[in-house]
Amino acid sequence: SGQQESFDAVIAAYHDQGLIPFKTLSFGQGVNYTAGLEKIRTSPDHGTAYSIAGKGIADETSFKEAIFLAILTHKNRTEHQELIKGAIKEENPTKTK
Repeated sequence: SGQQESFDAVIAAYHDQGLIPFKTLSFGQGVNYTAGLEKIRTSPDHGTAYSIAGKGIADETSFKEAIFLAILTHKNRTEHQELIKGAIKEENPTKTK
């Protein structure tokens, strides 16, 4: 129906919940990103595709996008750490006295 152009992301609590809509919308160009980890984790939206490995027919777009997203995420995390380095820390604004 053409609605897939209206979305930038599929967000799901569990990998399996988001996999079907994600692959339907972005197969070949999408990137899996796992949020909330200390280490950056990205992966292409396709599997290993051993059956076509070495034949020169695989599309590397999703793999490249996964690498670029990991680099951008690292850059943004580093920049954020620099920006907050000298920030004044609040004691505990949610704690009642």
